[in-house]
Amino acid sequence: MALEFKKHDLEWTRELSSRFWNCQSRSDTDYFSQQVGLGIVRAASRAGVPLRGKVLDYGCGRGYFLSILANERITCEGADFSPDSVNETNARLNGNPYFGGAAQILGIPTHLASGQYDVIFCIETIEHLLDDELAPAFRELHRLLKSGGYVVVTTPNEERLNKSKVVCPECGAMFHRMQHVRAWTVPSITEFHRSIGFEAVSCFATYLDRSRFWSFVVTLGKRLRGDSLPHLVYVGKKQ
Repeated sequence: MALEFKKHDLEWTRELSSRFWNCQSRSDTDYFSQQVGLGIVRAASRAGVPLRGKVLDYGCGRGYFLSILANERITCEGADFSPDSVNETNARLNGNPYFGGAAQILGIPTHLASGQYDVIFCIETIEHLLDDELAPAFRELHRLLKSGGYVVVTTPNEERLNKSKVVCPECGAMFHRMQHVRAWTVPSITEFHRSIGFEAVSCFATYLDRSRFWSFVVTLGKRLRGDSLPHLVYVGKKQ
């Protein structure tokens, strides 16, 4: 018997989110870090983040950003909730001397040891976290960082979530096509991290691109026209 079609907002749960991203990990979707990873590295460097020591990509997905870090000779590890993504990451980067492995996160707090990382990247993840996950996840990042360590967070800037909603033609469930559940601005993301215990080092809207030239040109053009820039970068420091 067919499901009754009635439009309604999908209520995301951890189970639904994991199912969604396990499916995505087996698709040909271009991950954000795959497209603009070098731009993220440049943005972090410009903000004064020393990319040395031990680096964690939290929410590493299929490991595209870890590939960039390892190729830049930065010692790095990954962590993700999706077992399929973790397995693919470990298979892809196996043998790279700068890659320390990716681990599956089974819950918060994680099994990872406290105070072991100099830098933690959290790329296009904060907009996916459910209400009961948000603060615990970033308290966990604070725990994992060394004193004086840096967190680098990217997310869409001032996203209008409703513009990216799709509807399931079978049951009528409406949801953001990439499972975003919240939008962020410079003030809101800065205040959130302050509440966790991070000191803001830098927070800015920009246009991230793998090409340094196009990043500069598009950012300049949008600013001259008064347009909103699409990407938000927050850098915080653990005291």
